[in-house]
Amino acid sequence: MKVIYVNADNLSEIQKVAPDVAMALGYFDGVHLGHQKVIKMAKRKAQQHNLSSAVLSFFPHPKSILQPDVPVSYLEPIEQKIEKLEHLGVDFFYIVEFTKELSQVDGTDFLEQYVKGLNAHEIICGFDYKYGTKSAGSVETLATYANEKQLGFTVVEELKWNKQKISSTLIRQYLSSRKLKEIPQLMGCYYK
Repeated sequence: MKVIYVNADNLSEIQKVAPDVAMALGYFDGVHLGHQKVIKMAKRKAQQHNLSSAVLSFFPHPKSILQPDVPVSYLEPIEQKIEKLEHLGVDFFYIVEFTKELSQVDGTDFLEQYVKGLNAHEIICGFDYKYGTKSAGSVETLATYANEKQLGFTVVEELKWNKQKISSTLIRQYLSSRKLKEIPQLMGCYYK
């Protein structure tokens, strides 16, 4: 897997050499089973359309920039996320530097620059994906954009365990209450 760090300064250079991809969008903290479902769908779409697979995420966590006084607890360090994505067989991992300036980028501009601009021909995201200024972009606006630009678009539905949505928030709750035996049911592996 090729890991590519993207920021406003190097974006145009990266766009020039970006391969055609099926791109999974999300923060993917913990790369839990819900995230893995999105990533595996991106891999399937890549194979179906003879594309490379890619994941686009951010670092640092957007909350750490938008709410600097509120501590952000990462489920895992970026190195562990890279390791998991590599194990899942992702071809390219775009890590976009999240800044105050990026938080001001309108949703359509974000898609133009960081998704279509990085040659995504298939876009895959979870049912609750948000993007753009103040998270104004949703799966509905993304579907409209993909249709207008003639890009493939797939929304991956919610994955549940014990009638609860598998999420980073749920995993943090289990960790804080020391319910560690449940973690593999949510992450697909033990927490480390």
